[in-house]
Amino acid sequence: MTTRSLIGMQHGDGSITAIYCQCDGYPSYNGKVLRDHYTDGMQVEELMALGEIDVLGQTPAAFMDDAEKRRDIDKNGYPPSKTAAASTYGKNDAMQAAVYVDRDAFVEAARGMWAEYVYLFVNDAWSVRDLYDENTGWAPIDESISKS
Repeated sequence: MTTRSLIGMQHGDGSITAIYCQCDGYPSYNGKVLRDHYTDGMQVEELMALGEIDVLGQTPAAFMDDAEKRRDIDKNGYPPSKTAAASTYGKNDAMQAAVYVDRDAFVEAARGMWAEYVYLFVNDAWSVRDLYDENTGWAPIDESISKS
């Protein structure tokens, strides 16, 4: 099932660079992967450089063709997106990362894309917001993972 999310990185001026992620956006998956594998600004910037992704993986790399995906599935026994890399699956029409002026604009954009979760990397820490629960605001990623 598709659980859409936006993943962003806030800069010193308050602006946010973000990408859209089509699948597995819930904290028990995307949240864990972000917390465990995207722990510094350089890694997050590499993820943002991919633009739109289908699913988040442990490293930021695009798979360019079906043959490459099959090789990784054969090697690991799992789809590459779950084990190895954030994947665009060779999309030629993938959206590039977008820049939003602040958190409010970021959240509004996510709502416009029907995203359920937004993730934000600020000061070397991840936070998440559940857009389908109006009673919650931004929370540390660990807090949200333990609830899911």
